[in-house]
Amino acid sequence: MKKLFIVFILVVLSMCVYGQGFYFDIGGGAGLGWTNINGLESTSIYKLLGYKIDADFSTEFGFKAGYGPFGNIPLYIAGELTWLSHIISGSIKISEDVTKFVSTTTKPIIFGIGVLFYPIPLIQLGTSFCLAYSGFIGDSKFFAAVSDLADFDDQLGFAWNISLAVDLGKKNHGCLIGIKYWYEDISRKESVNTHALGFFIKYAFRKKAPSLF
Repeated sequence: MKKLFIVFILVVLSMCVYGQGFYFDIGGGAGLGWTNINGLESTSIYKLLGYKIDADFSTEFGFKAGYGPFGNIPLYIAGELTWLSHIISGSIKISEDVTKFVSTTTKPIIFGIGVLFYPIPLIQLGTSFCLAYSGFIGDSKFFAAVSDLADFDDQLGFAWNISLAVDLGKKNHGCLIGIKYWYEDISRKESVNTHALGFFIKYAFRKKAPSLF
C-alpha cells in the first residue's frame, strides 16, 4: 500500500512540474450514499436487526493535481486523492428509558488518475479511475450479522467516478460547483460495493484553453 501511494505521489509531482500548464483543485461535498453487502443494502441490514435509521449520507474531500490544457485542446490529466465516507447510524429502544445508538462508516481512501474536459469554458466534465483502500470505522459487527466480514478491514479494491461542474472563473482561479457519482468495489469473499451521489464545491487553479466552439 505504501509503495503504491509513493508511486502515485511521484506521478502527480512529475505531471505538475512539466511546463506551465499546472492544474489543481481541492474541496469536498456531501450527498446520498449506499453500501451493498451480498445484495443487501446497508440500511436494510439495520432494519433487519430492528434499528431505526437516523442518518444515511456520504461525504468526500480531496484534491487533484496535474497538467493541461494540451495546446488549444481544453483537456487536463490529473492525479486524484480523495477520502470518501458513507455514514449510517441507527437507534433501537432497549427499554422505556434506554435507547441504544450505533453508527458505521465505510472509509475508503481513493487514489488514481483522471481526465477533465471543457466542452465550453463554463462546463467541466470529469472522470477518474482509481485504487481504493477501504475498511470500517465503528460497529462493523452489524454488517457482520448478515455476512462474514472478519477480513474486510483495510482491503484494496478499485473505484471510479464521473462528474459535471460549472466553472465560475474567468482567469486562472475558479470555483467548481457540481455533481459527482462515485462507485467503489472491494469485494473479496463478500460482494461489497459503495455508491455515492452528491454535490461538491471546489477551488480550482488552471490555465484555461480557448473555447472549442
